[in-house]
Amino acid sequence: MAVTQLLNDITGFQLTDAFCGFKAYKVEKLKNLILTEPGYGMPVQLWIQAWKAGLEVRELPVKLIYKDFTKRFHGNLANAETRLEYYKKIIETELDGKREREKVENFSKLA
Repeated sequence: MAVTQLLNDITGFQLTDAFCGFKAYKVEKLKNLILTEPGYGMPVQLWIQAWKAGLEVRELPVKLIYKDFTKRFHGNLANAETRLEYYKKIIETELDGKREREKVENFSKLA
């Protein structure tokens, strides 16, 4: 996946799937992160902030089980190019340290 590879290139992490919903966090480590992105944008924001905070990331293998091969994104995020641009904007915002916005500009148009 392009976004997972981009995040790995930036952070040096070795994530296999940046969007895998099966995650565990140490709450005390997350307290200083400011996560404001809803939905699919949140993991992108989390990985960049975790890297900037110097947090250790470990990945444990999880068996992939996709039973619904028809599952798709809805709305404007159904378009892969739009989705990729949205994720890149989150990465850019986090790298620049621009957190004055509660969420990436124009998210309401994408959701």
